[in-house]
Amino acid sequence: DNDNLIRSIQDWLSSYELGKGKDVYTDYYLSQSPPYFPSHQIMQSSSELRLIKDVNDELFLRLAPYITVLPEVTPVNINTATKELIESLGNGLTE
Repeated sequence: DNDNLIRSIQDWLSSYELGKGKDVYTDYYLSQSPPYFPSHQIMQSSSELRLIKDVNDELFLRLAPYITVLPEVTPVNINTATKELIESLGNGLTE
């Protein structure tokens, strides 16, 4: 389900709030072998996507050619960016 995947990725990327207590997906991540915690920061490597709940091997392999991980928030030149990249930047952006 796309909504679950989106929530999982948003949770992985969103900063951890100490006061909110246990993370929604903590039990899932701690049940993996080996167990781990979500990073709650931007990704450092494209392979990190595979660690996110609801991203299986098949999905990761389909997405891998389109994944780029940058060390920080990076501006996009809309004059040279592909249509697919621009459409991926926001909900409802279309041609």
